[in-house]
Amino acid sequence: ASTREGTGIAADDRFREIWSCYNRVLDENSHLMPEALPALIEIHREQGTLDKLNRDLEALTGKNPKAKNQIAYSAIVSDLGGLDVIDRCVENYIVNEPTLTEFIDVQQFEKEDDAGKRAAIAKIRHGLNKLAGMTPRYQCKECGFSSQQLLWQCPSCKDWETQRPFASVQFDSLLQRNGIIDY
Repeated sequence: ASTREGTGIAADDRFREIWSCYNRVLDENSHLMPEALPALIEIHREQGTLDKLNRDLEALTGKNPKAKNQIAYSAIVSDLGGLDVIDRCVENYIVNEPTLTEFIDVQQFEKEDDAGKRAAIAKIRHGLNKLAGMTPRYQCKECGFSSQQLLWQCPSCKDWETQRPFASVQFDSLLQRNGIIDY
């Protein structure tokens, strides 16, 4: 194992330390998944251990089914993919999200071969990623202030660590802002 210059810490030990920290984030603060998942994927890509990440995410979704939507949302807004568990979470989200099922013929989708399904999912994912870029990703749980970036202190109510990511693309606010629906 190589040693980071000036730290005396072996690269493998540093990787284990970082991985342990991100695992705690996902286990204890799963609302930070949109921030942690892209970094985790990058770490595992560099280490050549994406299969381990896939297994760990499978275990996470097994013990916490709500994590599937968090993984799907994180993948959509950060344009992540290529891991089986992530791609399945996104597909499951797309097929089961009530707003999206209005636009998708689920029965026809189920009849598609694997290549047809992948193409349809890729197209929907791309559209959702664009939508997510136009809507706030975080909202203060105290006052409702929304923002595109994670802010540790809410600029509205001044409370600390109250912003949480949305669990899905907020279609109603997007449609309202674009004048498609009026409340």
